[in-house]
Amino acid sequence: MASKMTYHSAPDTNPSPSASQPARTETETETGTATTDNPRPPRPALAEFTSPQGDTMVVLTKNEFTKLLEAAAHHQTAKEMAEIEEVVKGIRQGNIETFPAELVERLVLGEENPVRVFREYRGLAVKDLATAVGVSPQMISQIEGGRKSPALDTAKRIAAALKVTLDDLA
Repeated sequence: MASKMTYHSAPDTNPSPSASQPARTETETETGTATTDNPRPPRPALAEFTSPQGDTMVVLTKNEFTKLLEAAAHHQTAKEMAEIEEVVKGIRQGNIETFPAELVERLVLGEENPVRVFREYRGLAVKDLATAVGVSPQMISQIEGGRKSPALDTAKRIAAALKVTLDDLA
């Protein structure tokens, strides 16, 4: 399926010295060489086309793409800035806990049960967590091993004992 391309020209922010001059075309004829001035076609900065799947696609020049990335990197709304400041304030005051990269990697990889990861991070033995939660050490081992899912009430107590949210354990 052929794609239809539409070009949207944008002003050249750094025109070359010859960009404002028309292009010259030399044509061989029977009587000699003819030279004509042709207006230079606008340089497309952005091309828009429809993909075979029907999606509207846009192609930017590298310069325009770089400008777009730089603008996006520096754009934050006042609300976002206030939220960032609130989080930083909470971290400094000790109200928001941060976690080391190693712990986050273990959680993100998903190869270990989050209960085990947080229990080990908190320095608790299986027996200590079981006592804090009010279940047997075998129950904690089964949960960590993925052989058992805790009831909601038990999961809430595990989260509280580990000082995390239920979402952190999901």
